[in-house]
Amino acid sequence: MRCVSSRAILVIGVALIISVCGAAAADDVPAVPIPTTDIPGLGPEDLETNYYGLIVEWTQKASLDDNISVEVCYVDPKLALASAVVDGEVSEGNLQEYTALLEESYAARTPFRVRLSHGSDTQKLDISAWDLTVKNDKGAQFEVVDVSGGEPELRTSYSRGTYYQAEYNVAFATSGKQFMTPDTRWISVILSKDGVSHELKWDFSSGVAVEESYAFENAVKGVSVGSLMLLCLALIATRPRTEPKGGKCRCTTD
Repeated sequence: MRCVSSRAILVIGVALIISVCGAAAADDVPAVPIPTTDIPGLGPEDLETNYYGLIVEWTQKASLDDNISVEVCYVDPKLALASAVVDGEVSEGNLQEYTALLEESYAARTPFRVRLSHGSDTQKLDISAWDLTVKNDKGAQFEVVDVSGGEPELRTSYSRGTYYQAEYNVAFATSGKQFMTPDTRWISVILSKDGVSHELKWDFSSGVAVEESYAFENAVKGVSVGSLMLLCLALIATRPRTEPKGGKCRCTTD
């Protein structure tokens, strides 16, 4: 009978632990973005958030009538904070004061950025020609209360060539409470004109499910890793000592 060394047992145990931790890291990544609803919980680590990555994450695109393209970006509180960092308006020193003002602001209004684009006609970039509405899965629905910006600019890209684009900051009144809550499953912005509507939707259902099960999954993973470590220790403590023919096999801890 062959003697199994403690080093081999430890190597196997470490490999199993690494595989479990690696799987845990992969499983912890949500499939969709999760809205920031705990604004006072924003901390110093959020000051380093990738501003441009958040813009891509929260932007929905669609094609409207008359060859107009639209991009609507939900200004998540993390994006608002990242934008303030880029503009030099907030740092770790005034972060708490800023998040308090941010929480008050989001209780009153929900902000978006709307970009309208057209290949040649700047007259088609007037957002006032459209009716904008925001709604969520709970049936809440609000109209625009504030619009700013909108100066057309000439742009160039590899995919579209030369075109004109106007960017607007728009806000929807939310009756003194935050529009996004931890259990919000989806929101959508609707642009309507001449009886035709175009809906851009952010679906958070799978991301919310990931967040709800996060604590449970971490507990299961922790128990799994702990069990593997205990198993390794048990194997070392109870390893067999055998004497093969022709001499003794000596098992020692490396």
